[in-house]
Amino acid sequence: MARVRKISEQTRKRHKFERTLVWLKYCSPAILTLFSWFSCLVRGVRFYDGEQFYSLQSVNEMVTQAIRGMGSFDAAKDDSYTKLLAGALGPVTTAYTWCFIIAGVLSLYLLIFAIAILIGDPMSVPTNRAKIWFKTFFPGKWLVLLTMLLPVYPAFMPYVIRYLFYKYYVMNDLIVVASRYNPAIAVSVAAAVCIVIFFAAAPLESRHRMDPFVRYDKDDDF
Repeated sequence: MARVRKISEQTRKRHKFERTLVWLKYCSPAILTLFSWFSCLVRGVRFYDGEQFYSLQSVNEMVTQAIRGMGSFDAAKDDSYTKLLAGALGPVTTAYTWCFIIAGVLSLYLLIFAIAILIGDPMSVPTNRAKIWFKTFFPGKWLVLLTMLLPVYPAFMPYVIRYLFYKYYVMNDLIVVASRYNPAIAVSVAAAVCIVIFFAAAPLESRHRMDPFVRYDKDDDF
């Protein structure tokens, strides 16, 4: 009769914790993208030019105002510095939108396939077939890390806009002031936690056969 190894309660809890870390690793890009998006909707930042505080805005409102300003630019009336500023605001505001779009699509794709793979039998045919489809459009774990970093940029848009005004208008006194909630700090801390989880869970995936990029066979050692 085969001998059954008894697993202690402490070991069970450790295994459960390790599995949870792996789950968090592949769910965190979607969580971080949503967190960054909500953070950019919170009215918590404003500009200060050394003399007066501008109205309290969300990051999204600042970007919308910048886009509206570009649309109102008139080459016949405005000076060359305004033209340069309008041209510089175009790429950075476009990047703001596309960071959310790309991060949203990638994190949702990752979330759906990771759940389908992680809840299945790691050695079953359907699970391994799902891994093939998953890796077709998600070639490596580096893309998981990139998906975590994409939502960070939008939270820093007030500082990017402030830099452009400094660069083209030499507004040395213009600063970004966080009144109640600073999206840049909050999203950066959340991203740092996600990155720590990303690397901490790396050795645990193989240990528990939870690596969505690896095919497991029945004769593998466990």
